[in-house]
Amino acid sequence: MDIWCLALGRVTLSYRMLFQREYGLLQRTFKAHLRDRALKEAFELVMQACWSEVAALSTADVPLVLDSMNLMGVVDNRAKILEIRQMIEGLKGELERQKAIIPRLRSHNSKLLILS
Repeated sequence: MDIWCLALGRVTLSYRMLFQREYGLLQRTFKAHLRDRALKEAFELVMQACWSEVAALSTADVPLVLDSMNLMGVVDNRAKILEIRQMIEGLKGELERQKAIIPRLRSHNSKLLILS
């Protein structure tokens, strides 16, 4: 449950509320300016991971500039992971096609040996 705290005349928002505000800001600014579709997808995956670990994130306290730098690094890494995963899936498909050809080649070669 989100809690507002009133301390010395100031309103302090809960971490979850601050996180929601930051997430909305990142959606409108950072993500909106990413050109690469893969980076946008990666951004969404990183944000999903952050939402799932919001309690742990609430205990972190690091400078904002470093946060931005780390966010970009994480998003870029996630995009590269997705690209590599897609390449692996393509290679798996090609390997399965090649495996399917081997029995036919063996059968064809044995017929050629019989004829010669």
